[in-house]
Amino acid sequence: MQRRVGRRGCVTDPRELQDAKLIAAGMPGRAVADRLDLSLRTVNNHLGRFYAKLGVSGRHTLAQILTQPPEQKSP
Repeated sequence: MQRRVGRRGCVTDPRELQDAKLIAAGMPGRAVADRLDLSLRTVNNHLGRFYAKLGVSGRHTLAQILTQPPEQKSP
């Protein structure tokens, strides 16, 4: 399953999105890894790919993108 996210409409992997949402909510990478039974390196790899797809470079910008309402399509 894939989902479109963000203002660029990029397609993301469900696991990347899950990791990104937890990070955007303020959880440290180690806590995300422990909660999802992943290694910290896997979480960081998911975030790196997600950041690249959205064109962002940090958690603050990621949180802004994930909390903004979906864009409305023009009629």
